[in-house]
Amino acid sequence: MTQAGLSPVAVLQTLRRGGSFREYGSWLVQSIDRIESGSTLVEALQAGPGMLSHFDLTLLEAAETSGRIDDAFRSLAEYYREQANAIKAIQSQLLYPLLLVHAAVLLMPLPSLVLGGGIGSYAVAVGKVLIPLYLGVFVIVKLVRSYRYPAIRKAMERAVGLVPLLGSALYALALSRFCLSLEALLNAGVSMVQSWKQAGVASGSPRIERAAATMEAAVEAGWTPGEYLGELPEFPELFVSFYRNGEVSGTLEDQLMRLVRYFQETGIARLQMFAVWSPRIVYLIVVLVIAWQIVRFWSGLYGGLINDLDF
Repeated sequence: MTQAGLSPVAVLQTLRRGGSFREYGSWLVQSIDRIESGSTLVEALQAGPGMLSHFDLTLLEAAETSGRIDDAFRSLAEYYREQANAIKAIQSQLLYPLLLVHAAVLLMPLPSLVLGGGIGSYAVAVGKVLIPLYLGVFVIVKLVRSYRYPAIRKAMERAVGLVPLLGSALYALALSRFCLSLEALLNAGVSMVQSWKQAGVASGSPRIERAAATMEAAVEAGWTPGEYLGELPEFPELFVSFYRNGEVSGTLEDQLMRLVRYFQETGIARLQMFAVWSPRIVYLIVVLVIAWQIVRFWSGLYGGLINDLDF
């Protein structure tokens, strides 16, 4: 709609009337009121706290300054579409293992129930496994929703970084957001130091944000960003190489867009690999636990019979 020439107010009013956006009605109304009061589109979209991420706002603000707002919307749409497809793939892959885990938890105590253990002992055996599992999921969901707090963000990034494939996938996506934000800010005429700072925040990664914040002191000391990148282990060698090449040849924006595509494709590919392998690991764990329960049950049964025969 923006590319077609509709005004921001007309765009937001059209979205508000659309059935798919009813849950954002109050936010859209506030945004429309702010635009009519003289605010810019990005200023108006900030009316709903937490509705848009730092990444969204940074990209849109830079695009509004440079007159590329429709390109920014398209880039964001493509970025989130790719992420949504990857998340759906993970959810579909993990659904059956989760059902299998529940089936195993419900079936494993059945022998004791059949042998006279009673409903109470069966419920306790099931609850001892499912209740901690549900509590763990609840805590994770609460932590994800509290991700805006710096201490929680740092702890979560460290914890997720220990998970094979998942940690590297999310970090690659954070680098993709950083590169896309940095390109947009530089294209909008924002200073190099300020662009690095804002792009670091927009990346959503505390590691990248801390590293990018040190660029100001390095530039003041006479370093170019390309020279200083060798001191920042948070940025991989590929990023350093592309950035230095773009800095020397004057094609920095083009090199950053190449890095955006590379890191996004890498992150999504690793997410898909995580979606493929995590169910297999769950299968293996469930099979091993069931096998152990079967062995323990029969060894206990035969052990009791042998004791009775010896008596």
